[in-house]
Amino acid sequence: MNKLTQFVIFLTQGINNCKRSNEMLSIEEFSEDLRSQSLIGCTHQGDAMEPTLRTGDKLIVDPSDVIPRAGVFVIQDQFGLHVQRLEPVLTNKTTFKLICDNEKYTTQEVGLEDFQVVGRVVSAFRKM
Repeated sequence: MNKLTQFVIFLTQGINNCKRSNEMLSIEEFSEDLRSQSLIGCTHQGDAMEPTLRTGDKLIVDPSDVIPRAGVFVIQDQFGLHVQRLEPVLTNKTTFKLICDNEKYTTQEVGLEDFQVVGRVVSAFRKM
């Protein structure tokens, strides 16, 4: 049976940490097109992406998809790891808007040199 090692990544505005967990996630429940990819399972924390993502949501991240473009990505900057929506600035090919879906946080415009894309969020799961 295919398994994914789960990396528990606490993604917040500000203080961040990353630790490896021994918990395994079954890949059988994911769609067929995701099975051949190298994926990372993450647990989201923080309110920056609410209502889209909430604390405790399980994210599936594709670490091979690191080309910055419009979409939701795990990024790393000087403050740590974050899940944010990226949007290219049309007037400058090397500048991106880092957008939090929660309106209480401001949008930032940063250059490519100020952040690194860790991977694209391809799916999210929430307990009902």
